[in-house]
Amino acid sequence: MRERLESRIKQRIEDTLRERLGGALRSVLAEQTTLGGGFTPEQIVEGLRYRLSENLRYDVSGAVFESIGDAVRERLGEALWTAISQR
Repeated sequence: MRERLESRIKQRIEDTLRERLGGALRSVLAEQTTLGGGFTPEQIVEGLRYRLSENLRYDVSGAVFESIGDAVRERLGEALWTAISQR
């Protein structure tokens, strides 16, 4: 289960970054340009962190939820078969 969960979480993070990183970066750079303060790595990183964190939390929690659901379905099936076979 641990390996599946790890794989699913990594995939969700990669998918989220692939889908949202470009837009978030454009937004941060536009904001920095508008403010006129130039581009500092710290401000860019903080802006990206702010824009991506909620989506990443949502997607990772969804991956965990799905993995738990899969594990419960598998274990419940096993438990039912064991209970039926012992009768």
